[in-house]
Amino acid sequence: MAKTRRAIQNQTNRTLDRGDLGALLGFAATHSEQSVCRKARAYAGGLPIDIAQAKLDLNGPNAVSETVEDPTVIRFLKCFASPFTLILLALAAISYITNVVLAPSGEQDPTTVIIIAIMVLISGIIDFVQSSRGASAAAALLQMVTATTRVRRRPINFDDFEVLHTETPHDNAATDGASHTATDSASHTKSHAPTGTADTSGAGSSFDKEIPFADVVVGDLVLLASGDMVPADCRVLDAKDLFVNETALTGESEPVEKFPTVVHARRRADGTRYPLSLSECTNLLFAGTTVQSGSATAVVVATGDDTYVGRMSALL
Repeated sequence: MAKTRRAIQNQTNRTLDRGDLGALLGFAATHSEQSVCRKARAYAGGLPIDIAQAKLDLNGPNAVSETVEDPTVIRFLKCFASPFTLILLALAAISYITNVVLAPSGEQDPTTVIIIAIMVLISGIIDFVQSSRGASAAAALLQMVTATTRVRRRPINFDDFEVLHTETPHDNAATDGASHTATDSASHTKSHAPTGTADTSGAGSSFDKEIPFADVVVGDLVLLASGDMVPADCRVLDAKDLFVNETALTGESEPVEKFPTVVHARRRADGTRYPLSLSECTNLLFAGTTVQSGSATAVVVATGDDTYVGRMSALL
């Protein structure tokens, strides 16, 4: 687990150096919540149950694809690839040459070679057994523990398909440029972000529901509080003193404060935008990070392999 975390952090650092945040997350960070919610097909008062199920059936569960496990023989051979084992094998080879091959007739003594070979074999077997038991225990633990998150849903209503934050000409103009100000974005979020359990569209009573991470879909309105783990990549719609621990991604121990305001990418002299870095995306929440304090309402923009962690895992 520690090796995997270090590998993800190293890959994250290399990715940030390239500025490769991804087009989807880049859009979510630099556009208004109107555009983001429209792109994610987020509904006022939360996704209707049937729409959420249809998205889940279409896109699959919110889970990062597991890497193909090596065959048993390969895993066993890898147990002998440690530096200490290689040193012992080198000593065994030297001992074989000096005590057997080059020794005078009748004075060959393979005892040292046999002892070293037995030590290497026992060490490899112990390492293989321990790693296999550890993997089995981890798999059993994952089956016993199911991570959940709180989302806002509403009953099926066939007469109402109003999408949250409908498109307006003003929004089109704003998303193509950098005309949004932090104040406008914050006030817009406060006026449109769902509050309580009332359906803001008037289509029926919405409700908060605890669901497994695997059932989260794009467009879900996620309700986060202190101690919660972020189930997927999300755009913040409303936040109150929100601080997120992103150590799993960046290795930085200090929590990062998140805001619902639009992020403005820096521009070059020719007018083109610099790629966004992870630290600049103060309005995005990334899967696997943890809310250290505060609360927030956020819309899911990417799940499973499309998340930042999912793309990093695919590159390892």
